[in-house]
Amino acid sequence: MGEKKTKPIKYRAGDRRPDDSPAVPPMVERCFTDRGWVAWDEATDDPRAWSVHWKSGRFKTNEYVHHPAAAVPAGHPGPASGSTAHQRINHYPRTSPICVKDQLVRLVRRLRCVYGGAFDFLPRSFLLPNEYLAFVKHVAAQTRRTMWICKPADSSRGRGIFIIADVSELEYDCNYVVQRYVDRPLLIGGYKFDLRLYVAVTSMHPLTVYLHDEGLCRFGTHKYHQADYGNVYSHLTNASINKCSPSYGDDKDTIGAGCKWTVGRLKAHLRAHAGALGG
Repeated sequence: MGEKKTKPIKYRAGDRRPDDSPAVPPMVERCFTDRGWVAWDEATDDPRAWSVHWKSGRFKTNEYVHHPAAAVPAGHPGPASGSTAHQRINHYPRTSPICVKDQLVRLVRRLRCVYGGAFDFLPRSFLLPNEYLAFVKHVAAQTRRTMWICKPADSSRGRGIFIIADVSELEYDCNYVVQRYVDRPLLIGGYKFDLRLYVAVTSMHPLTVYLHDEGLCRFGTHKYHQADYGNVYSHLTNASINKCSPSYGDDKDTIGAGCKWTVGRLKAHLRAHAGALGG
């Protein structure tokens, strides 16, 4: 008897983003296809045929519901609401607040009340406009000048972010998070940097988290000077901002051209230059 053929695993892609970019990032889709997976076709495939549904936006509440079997009316060509036991989606329900800055601050505050110092890692934060008066009162009570970083609550890629050293510099037209600014950061070659680490959470109960061996180290493209806090290329490390810097392509001191390293390169640099870093 011949070998039984196994059907390829099918992945379902969400709708394209508003900017017409694909819902499944090219790297993720390449991982799928390299494993022999094929795209699920809404027009011709059974609604229960897909195994993974991936999209960048949020899922509807009913899409999180698991059913013993997908209830599809006879002759209905579209997908059933919810999913069956073998189907997986790339978001957990009720986790979107961690992607919205003011909601994240509220969550951390609540967790701090329950678990104490384990969640005492955020700089002092104020949510505007509701906490504007509390912010002004706090600043007035300071004995030394403090700097604050101001971020739109629901934005990304560094848009709308600015730094102030006095309340009179504060201007905003939407919900903002104002946080105590870390004005003496660790520097490499005189440049500010941050880390972007990648994790995969495969289970919430028990909590199971995998940390990728690699990640990104993102640099500002102008040397850091505390007093020059209006210079976004010096104080912000977002690649979407620094790729527009006039010095982006220059061979900059220590960090070279561009504005990114791998975490592996950063580790090698720290091992080789321990004790010789600017701060």
